[in-house]
Amino acid sequence: MTICPFFHIGILVPDLEEAQDKFARLFGISFTNVASAEYEIIRPESGTRLRRSSRMCYSAEGPPYYELMQADSSDFFGPPETMRIHHVGLWTSDVGRAQQRAGEIGLRTDAETRDPVGRLGVFFTNPQDAYGIRFEFLPEAKRAGFEKFIASRDPRYLT
Repeated sequence: MTICPFFHIGILVPDLEEAQDKFARLFGISFTNVASAEYEIIRPESGTRLRRSSRMCYSAEGPPYYELMQADSSDFFGPPETMRIHHVGLWTSDVGRAQQRAGEIGLRTDAETRDPVGRLGVFFTNPQDAYGIRFEFLPEAKRAGFEKFIASRDPRYLT
């Protein structure tokens, strides 16, 4: 299995619009329109399930892209995780195989998403297992929609 180089870093922020402005002024970059998504995060080690209403945007310039995410009150996307890099995002051709391989080398799954019939969507590794870095593995099949989203800045393409 080959994993593509990372394509984004996810930063959890307390105020999305303020962070957009700050990053735009600091780096001279622009951002997509804010996208919203609802999904469930599963924490396999504890069995916890978190419903999440997410607001995020990406820099239009990249890769790598800056993903800014609005913090919430959960332990995964909340106060303990804000004001720093939350994760490094990577494309992979087979998310299930990437999760299996990560486990084989000692990277536990910190969180994952699944579709309504139980198929794995994305997963995040536990940062304690990789020198403080949490990796997000995303299916390569979603790449074309992501690239349309970046080019158009239209959140409809981010699915």
